[in-house]
Amino acid sequence: MIFLEQDSTLTPASLEGFELHRKAPGWIQQMITREGLALQIGVNLHGSLTNAGLNVEAVRAAWVQPPDKAYALGSIFKACLPGIVALGVEAPEEVGIDTLQRHLDDERLKSRGIHVGAAMFGAWAHVRRLIPSADTGRRLATRMLPS
Repeated sequence: MIFLEQDSTLTPASLEGFELHRKAPGWIQQMITREGLALQIGVNLHGSLTNAGLNVEAVRAAWVQPPDKAYALGSIFKACLPGIVALGVEAPEEVGIDTLQRHLDDERLKSRGIHVGAAMFGAWAHVRRLIPSADTGRRLATRMLPS
């Protein structure tokens, strides 16, 4: 199985500009916090999967957004807007959902810098399978086969 989780507690960051790229993710962070959900799922992904009984093969993270590569942040904010508004994080007119993607793109394209957006963690894991012992026929928890 492959799992992909975001972690916005380590970012956003950049050495220049990107004011809107820094401000807007805070709306989603506040919404998630007000809903009582965890913000650090990505960095805890290995432990969570292991605790669920999965054998984790690998965990990787990526979060750099070059200025010449588009990223559909506006779509993410559009999907989250009802929660952002309902939980009192921000008013709809402050978010400006109809023009948000264009403003994000303009900001990104005007920069030569790198924006470090939300970290995306990917993990590869499989279910532990017990195999019967050849000599006793009983299942041994210490012997596993990959999926």
